[in-house]
Order: sequence, then structure tokens, then C-alpha cells
Amino acid sequence: MYHIMIVDDEENILRALKRALDHQFDWKIEIYSQPADALKRAQITSFDLFLSDYRMPEIYPWRLRFRFKYASYLSHGKAK
Repeated sequence: MYHIMIVDDEENILRALKRALDHQFDWKIEIYSQPADALKRAQITSFDLFLSDYRMPEIYPWRLRFRFKYASYLSHGKAK
């Protein structure tokens, strides 16, 4: 089973993606509309895939990707 995080500031898109992916595959999907909440979760849980909106008002996508990668690194216990 794959563990996937989806981040988008539009709730309707999040719900549609979760609904579509939940019914097609045996994946655990977590959705977040706030990048800060997603990053907090990524610090304590490892994910196999991270999907995000290209444009969100709170953060640039490349910055979110970098922070997510670092948070994932921390959640795997590789950095203290």
C-alpha cells in the first residue's frame, strides 16, 4: 500500500482527487488545504508520493517541495 499526500488550497479539488484515487487503487490518501498542516504531518509520517497544486497563495511550489523533502528526511529518523 502506498501512502500519498495531496496539498491544494481548493477543497473541491482535494475531495475529487481523494474520491477518484480511493476507489481505483489500494492507496492511503491524506489531503491538506494548508501547506503548514501538510508539513507538520510530513515531519512525523513518511509518504511515498507528494502531490501539490502548482500555485498556492501561502507558498511557492518549489519551496513547499524543499520543505516537504526535509520533513520527510526528519520523519525517517535520518536527521536529529
